[in-house]
Amino acid sequence: MRNVRVVTVGASNAGPKSNITPDRAELLLNVRTYDTAVRRRVIASIERIVRGECEAAGTPKEPTFEYFDQFPLTVNSEAVNDTITEAVQEATPATASDRGLSYEIFSCGSGIRSRS
Repeated sequence: MRNVRVVTVGASNAGPKSNITPDRAELLLNVRTYDTAVRRRVIASIERIVRGECEAAGTPKEPTFEYFDQFPLTVNSEAVNDTITEAVQEATPATASDRGLSYEIFSCGSGIRSRS
């Protein structure tokens, strides 16, 4: 569970038109991990891949990296998670999944629980 990592490509922007070769590109990523060592490895891998692609493409400038919106991991209380899970299960009829409804409750401390 602690080795879980999620990298989301939020945006990829390059050039104003389809027929113009851009002089720069921007890739916005979101990285989520439970463990700071895993996070460091993911970020190092992203930087290595971007540098490799820039080198392969023969870009005249080195890529730059900017990091923002970094927050410490929230560890949920297992007791509170159990209370919320029970309340949602009671409030959600068993037929809800038949109508395409689902919910998920994530708890870092006790693993991932889901019902759909």
